[in-house]
Amino acid sequence: MKLFAFWVLLFCLAPNFSANPAFAQENSLSPRDKLFIKYAASVALLEIQLGQLAHDRGGMPAVKEFAERMVRENTRAKTELETIAAKRNLKLPNEVERRHKSALARLSTLYGGDFDGEYLQATIKNSVAQRAQLKKAIKSVQDQELKVWASRMLPVVEQNLFAARGLPQKKVVQGAIVIGVAP
Repeated sequence: MKLFAFWVLLFCLAPNFSANPAFAQENSLSPRDKLFIKYAASVALLEIQLGQLAHDRGGMPAVKEFAERMVRENTRAKTELETIAAKRNLKLPNEVERRHKSALARLSTLYGGDFDGEYLQATIKNSVAQRAQLKKAIKSVQDQELKVWASRMLPVVEQNLFAARGLPQKKVVQGAIVIGVAP
């Protein structure tokens, strides 16, 4: 009798597991896919925080406008990643990785032209790394929705990288202002 009740219960619950998209999709997310989505969410958080710092501490209006764009685009990217993760019952990080906290702390001590140059260099470095990770993800991620997201984000990151490299960087050198273009 107990065995019969077990099979009846299993038969009744089985359709719920297969019909539940969150259950099915969570199991379909590979370890590499989980690692990528968590990395991408962490980078989005980093760029949002960097952009907010630039808005408050930046000196040049062009840098502040660029920072606002970065906050807007990375907030959208983070929201999209949260939607993808929620469908898979995956919790994303709510703070930047430990290795990025020191850069944020260092930048939070700078103002004006000093901040602008350091912010742009950090953004360029992050964008180059993010571009490489997106290219890798497009080739290796198994989850189709995550792959589509990476494919849509790659041109955005490349545009941001191009824009950051084109912004002049002011640095004060012994009382004189030196203007250069990011590498």
